[in-house]
Amino acid sequence: MDNITNQLIIIKPDDLEDVKNELREIKTYLQDLFSTNPILCKDEYIDHHEASKMFQITTRTLYQWRKAGIIKCYKIGRKVKFKRSEIIDLIERNKIGN
Repeated sequence: MDNITNQLIIIKPDDLEDVKNELREIKTYLQDLFSTNPILCKDEYIDHHEASKMFQITTRTLYQWRKAGIIKCYKIGRKVKFKRSEIIDLIERNKIGN
């Protein structure tokens, strides 16, 4: 077990305000990133081309996975779509290692 020691860190009020401002900037950056990056926007329907890119597989393999029930699809109008969030979740669930 690691030796754990307590340390007292003294932060001046001005430095604390700088940290708060930096955290606000990071929060704003992440909010912008998640709202504009299609890979990170989870609640969106995408077509089979984009889904196959996310999985890094061919569209034929995606079709086979769809038929085998590995990935869900949705018929919207006359088009078959996939939920980005379900693709991300499937990738995460099947992650190997750390």
